[in-house]
Amino acid sequence: MKNGGDMVKIKRAISTLREPKMKKMLIAMVLVLCIIVGLISNMNFSKRYAGGMTASAAASSVKTIYFDTNGVASWITADGWSRSGDIYVYLWSSSDSSVTAVTKLMDVSINKNTLIESDGMLYEIEVDTSKYDRIIFTNLEGWGTSNATQTVDVSLSTYSAYANPVFVFDSYISSGADQGKKTVKCVGSLDPVSIAGETMYFYDMTGGHNAVSAVFEGEGLQQQILALNTASVPYSVIVPADVDGIPYQSVTFLDANGNALSETYKFSGIVSGGEEELNFLAGTTDTFYYGVTEYADGTKESYWGAKRPTTVSSIIGYELYFDKMFFPVGSGDVFKIGDTEILLTDTYVVNSDTYKVTIPSETAATTNTVLSFQ
Repeated sequence: MKNGGDMVKIKRAISTLREPKMKKMLIAMVLVLCIIVGLISNMNFSKRYAGGMTASAAASSVKTIYFDTNGVASWITADGWSRSGDIYVYLWSSSDSSVTAVTKLMDVSINKNTLIESDGMLYEIEVDTSKYDRIIFTNLEGWGTSNATQTVDVSLSTYSAYANPVFVFDSYISSGADQGKKTVKCVGSLDPVSIAGETMYFYDMTGGHNAVSAVFEGEGLQQQILALNTASVPYSVIVPADVDGIPYQSVTFLDANGNALSETYKFSGIVSGGEEELNFLAGTTDTFYYGVTEYADGTKESYWGAKRPTTVSSIIGYELYFDKMFFPVGSGDVFKIGDTEILLTDTYVVNSDTYKVTIPSETAATTNTVLSFQ
């Protein structure tokens, strides 16, 4: 950590947030033809979550930086960190090490619980990025010398495309001069997300609906109910244009009688958002698969994923990564590639948070093969 300078205490922004409900699920994952192995290796599959991040245009040099203490585990708490404890920051300029002062604390009056859900706390601070391009998070009000009480330096210029970037704990450094320091990662932006003009798809896995509508809503905007184009499968609808710069912020699908076929999904730029949040990405999370799983009592599970490709190609040799933050799997679970079953064991573990499965040749899997967990 740099020596000297003033510390600024970040005011706690939100009370304890809800932990998303997760459970094992069956997912029909349709892999897009044009995805290369390197891209598919970074895809996450999740219930009512959408992998990836949406970069939003930075409006000015002053932006709000968020820190979410979701994921504070034993390796963090042992060093004095907690989900609801005090968090401080040290801001400085890499071009002028004497520029370290921060003078303004943020007073949050808007509850952002509708935008991000976790089992931690959400903190914020306003930063003038024309003065400061580096930030360190720490749990000490004064200057500490212990690596365990601070994170590595974060370059804010790396995330200049995000108007309101959100950072979370990622891992820690196990050796070298920085041993013990925590690493962080940016999981998206809390600024409003507009997906106006994007094509959204609806795939009826039950075959029971030939008329579907989409209800789009936004803050202060008149509700728009648009009939989906059912001339071809999957059905499609175009997200309406922003109104005076205000985007439509959610979508709900209805059947011909006006009954809801889905939750109301809020458009979000956060990877680890709440259960009904959608980080819409064309070609990755642009299709709502209705009725992927149906239980004996008639309850249905539905998921967002990539649009089914029109051309079939082999996916043998591709690597699938499952992040347990989004997809709760573990040793002993059975992963199915078509009719081929793979028992997950420790040999599939990449690290404490990730499993990797390479598509074997005996599956003859293609971009239309159904992948699922039992």
